[in-house]
Amino acid sequence: MINFFLFGLGNPGKKYLNTKHNAGYKFVSYFFRDCEFKSKGYNYLFAEKEIFIGILPLIFMNENGKIIVDLKDFLNFDLKNLIIFLDDLNLPFGALRFRKRGSDGGHKGLKSCIYYAETDEIKRLRIGIGFNYDTPSKIYVLEEFSKDELLFLEKKIFPYIEEGIEKFLKNGDVDRFENYINNFNKEGSNPEKKV
Repeated sequence: MINFFLFGLGNPGKKYLNTKHNAGYKFVSYFFRDCEFKSKGYNYLFAEKEIFIGILPLIFMNENGKIIVDLKDFLNFDLKNLIIFLDDLNLPFGALRFRKRGSDGGHKGLKSCIYYAETDEIKRLRIGIGFNYDTPSKIYVLEEFSKDELLFLEKKIFPYIEEGIEKFLKNGDVDRFENYINNFNKEGSNPEKKV
């Protein structure tokens, strides 16, 4: 049986929970919302739901990659079945992009994962958080989502990703999942609109 490991990059603690940098962390929390997260050592929490294992970090974003080393001790862990969920300030808010490999794109958390995995062949789903050119990126990513943005994520973006997981990943079809995510209709992806 294939286990998919869904790893939400982010910073631990209530202080960072609703920050833009924790978009990936928030999705994994959403997907496993009816499950109990348990401690697995000092670096991360995990939850299980059917063939999916959710991973949430207990260490800060720039060190999230260390968790991949720890996951190698997990029963049935295979790097090919790891999917990282992360924020991307190079994508408009609400845009989605799935890739099976590639560079870190300037994202320190993904950079850490590539370093510790010793390969850039890591599947990743980027969640667009937009960007404010008047604010330095280090400050922008640690700003909290607005209430409208959070509502939009929870009512439209996260359910869409979840549907793709249930339709395609549950059957092990990564290619169709990729097509589904990358064909997300961004039209209307404005948190001011009704969801």
